[in-house]
This record gives sequence, C-alpha cells and structure tokens, in this order.
Amino acid sequence: MDNNNFEQQFSQNVKSTMPAPAPVAVGGDSSKLPLIVAAILGVITLVESIILIVTLINFFQAVNPEEEVITSEDTYLDIGEDGLSGYDDEGNLIWLNLTCTNKESGDKYVLTESKNFQFSGSSQTDSGTYTITNDSLISLSGANGNKVIFYDGYSLADQLTLYDCDFDVEQPAESEE
Repeated sequence: MDNNNFEQQFSQNVKSTMPAPAPVAVGGDSSKLPLIVAAILGVITLVESIILIVTLINFFQAVNPEEEVITSEDTYLDIGEDGLSGYDDEGNLIWLNLTCTNKESGDKYVLTESKNFQFSGSSQTDSGTYTITNDSLISLSGANGNKVIFYDGYSLADQLTLYDCDFDVEQPAESEE
C-alpha cells in the first residue's frame, strides 16, 4: 500500500462527507449589536473604576489622616517672637535676652539683645560681649578672658554648673571700666 495513495483517498472522503459552509450574513442590525454592548460595558467599567479610586482615596484619608504635630508649651517655646531671642536670615540664633541663675549659689548670667553679657558671682564679676554658634554654644569675651558656655533653650551650663534661665530679663548694671 502506498502512503500517498492512502492520504489522497482519506482527503477525498473527508471532503465529500463535510457539509458545505453556511453563508455569512453581511450587514443588518445583528452585526452592530455586539459593538453597542461592548461600548456600554466599557463605559460602565470606566465609571466603576473612577468610583473605586475615589472611594479608596477617601478611605485611606479617613484611616490615616495627616499626622498633626502637637507640641506642648512645656517642651517648645517659640522665643523668637517674644523678643527674647533673635535670628539671622538662615534661622540661626544670634542673640538672647534673658537672665540665668544658679539656684544653689545665686550666681547669675545676664545676656542682652545688644550681645553683651554680665556675670555676677560670689567670688567674681565679669562683663563683655558674646557670640552664639550652632544655636547652643555661647562664646563669652570679657575682662577675665574668654569662656564658652552651653545653652539648651532653658538653661546655661558653665562647665558642671547649671543656670536656670528666667525669661523675665533683668537689665545688667553698668560696669565701670
């Protein structure tokens, strides 16, 4: 038996037993119906997507509202507006206007807006000018030499001695030089 002959007979049998294809209807209302249904479903999907996005945005804003920064007056004192300090254009502290006292000894630092300081202690007094670096280091230049003290916003530290600052400023006494 020849393979080519068998294949030809099989092809002829298949062609003879197959029904003729049905003619395709061209035109008419039935061909526009799937397009109309697809367009309507597309619009519905678009509207549902927009509603879903708006709902999700509102949900996450309600669940995670923007965090409000709450500061109590005990932990933060905006002294720049009260006339107790001054800042340059970059926001650096440049002068202070306050009196700081050591409760144990009664020693006192008075810093003024004009960048002058006065120290009155039990054993010595000093006065001169000061400059502030990094909003916390105060360099004092006075008759007794130069000294650096630390300011944390509420108190001064001169080596191991702390001076609590009172924001009711005393005017320093004029010193005779």
